[in-house]
Amino acid sequence: MHEIAESAGICDHYFADDSQEYESFIPSPSAADQQRAYNNLTACLADQGKWLAANRLKTNDDKTDALLVSTKDSVKKQLISSIPLVVGGAQIFLSPVV
Repeated sequence: MHEIAESAGICDHYFADDSQEYESFIPSPSAADQQRAYNNLTACLADQGKWLAANRLKTNDDKTDALLVSTKDSVKKQLISSIPLVVGGAQIFLSPVV
């Protein structure tokens, strides 16, 4: 799993039954870099899902959560788009809190 994230340039952290993947982007009104980061993260999660399936494992896509951490200034200037993250074909909307 780590090798898949690493090859995609995604930072990751694993627990006994949980994983966290991190991607960064530069906020902008066009949200182009945000979309790039989301596409990269989505592709990485899909590849990890394939690896899990090949090893007779699976993720709980319905338990997937997404948190976007940003400065108040970026939010105030509307530099963060409300683009959902797509995981396993499902749209995951950003959580305002954890």
